[in-house]
Amino acid sequence: LRHWAQVAPDRTVLARRVKLADGKLGDWHHVSFGEAWSTARNIAQSLINRGLSTERPVAILSENSLEHALLSLGCMVAGVPFVPVSPPYSLVSQDYDKLHHIMRLCTPGLVFASDARYAKAIAATVPADCEVVLCEGDVPGRAHTAFAALCDTPVTPGVDAARAAITRDTIAKFLFTSG
Repeated sequence: LRHWAQVAPDRTVLARRVKLADGKLGDWHHVSFGEAWSTARNIAQSLINRGLSTERPVAILSENSLEHALLSLGCMVAGVPFVPVSPPYSLVSQDYDKLHHIMRLCTPGLVFASDARYAKAIAATVPADCEVVLCEGDVPGRAHTAFAALCDTPVTPGVDAARAAITRDTIAKFLFTSG
């Protein structure tokens, strides 16, 4: 990412169609290599500031999205593992057994969800001492941080130090499969 941010900063690395109010698809929203690298570094700094680690990783409850991708990149830049959780564990399940298991096993320090569709699952499974980050909406009775706040965190030399500390033994992702 860093390489292409330097070589072709304006080239698109991520894109999605914007959904209009009437449900139709509008224009494409593009994220360039330069924007992705810069945003990943901002997010990395926000994760470093929170003291997140292998023992307190980031859990991502949401489907694939630009925010999901940028948060994942920020985690990798900071050397903080992330846990992409299958959305049906939050949106389809009524007992949240699998989500409870993942939360107990991974002990996340931050849980990200795209919107309030995940509110019931968050309320039922996310420990009170775990920060919740949302792109939009809220979880009734629970404070949350806006995703934009992670993206607006000023970068310090700590980001480069965290990147330099990453080795081939650094855990990038905890992946749970249904099999």
